[in-house]
Amino acid sequence: MTVEPGVYFIPALLDDPAAARRRYRDAVAWDRVDACAASAASASRTTCSVTESAPEVLTAAIPR
Repeated sequence: MTVEPGVYFIPALLDDPAAARRRYRDAVAWDRVDACAASAASASRTTCSVTESAPEVLTAAIPR
């Protein structure tokens, strides 16, 4: 099993100021979105082995 929390910037959804920016102006810090959007995505994967007793994190030794 892989656990993958991430932040994804999708231009087709973010570049519509008439809809998204106005609709979510109180919930989204658009200046921060604009500063980070060039990176496209950020994700951190953790891979686990699920067993009957307890999960084992297989990627624990990989630095983040």
